[in-house]
Amino acid sequence: MPKSASSNPDAKLAYLNGHFGYFQKCIISTNALGVVRYVNFYDADNNLEKDLRPQVIKDNYDAKSLISSLETYFQLHPNFSYKYFLGDAGFDADDNYAYLHQNNIMPIIALNPRNSPNLPQSGFNEVGVPLCPYDSSLSMVYDGITREKGRADRIKYICPMAKKINVKGKLSYILNCKNPCTSSKCGRIKQITIHHNYRFNSSIPRDSLKWQKLYRLKTICERSICQIKNFIQIKSSRIRNTVSLKSDILLACISQLIAFILIFKTKNYDNPLAIKSLIA
Repeated sequence: MPKSASSNPDAKLAYLNGHFGYFQKCIISTNALGVVRYVNFYDADNNLEKDLRPQVIKDNYDAKSLISSLETYFQLHPNFSYKYFLGDAGFDADDNYAYLHQNNIMPIIALNPRNSPNLPQSGFNEVGVPLCPYDSSLSMVYDGITREKGRADRIKYICPMAKKINVKGKLSYILNCKNPCTSSKCGRIKQITIHHNYRFNSSIPRDSLKWQKLYRLKTICERSICQIKNFIQIKSSRIRNTVSLKSDILLACISQLIAFILIFKTKNYDNPLAIKSLIA
């Protein structure tokens, strides 16, 4: 298949929505309320290898587009700061984790099994939590981040058979294990340097309740983009001209922002993206 459409060379061959086609891609970033904050018409190289599977092609595009998009975003908005980045497995790439950490943004990104052919590794489960050396069915327990001057931050895990108790104002451990792997009274402690492996050593364990709650917020962004594509009719656009198509996308996002302002003014705080109810 040709790598660009005959009607518009800006429409490149790509794999989206379960099929190959010719698309002009853009990146729409939202905050946790689903409100559009940035639109980037990112033009990525589409040199597709013949042996790549469709989903791999999509993941490669997502992984490569993030840094350039965020760089442009922060140049335009130097006063904006964020604590978390929520992204699906398509953004699971070492460079993305390193970039986010360098900008003091905690990545909440699902692991992509295509990027981890050797997982699970010996001593870790499928989400990067250390396992008991003598019983791989027991995961070690997350015990916070160890921060010491002059040393890299480390993720602390303790033995699953150990319990933390407070004795006369002092923290202590009680180990209840018939076959301990160490002579330490508090059991096995494993410290993992975060910077050793950005992908695998997530600051918030992927199996923790906090990580799962944060990751669920990603669906708000997806619903917001779906609203722009379906309700504001971008998905059904028949425009082929690049400038006109980009204009329609920008106007659709502006329409969403206007609707958000109107909903906010009517004090409908529980449903900030309820555009249909606003029209009704």
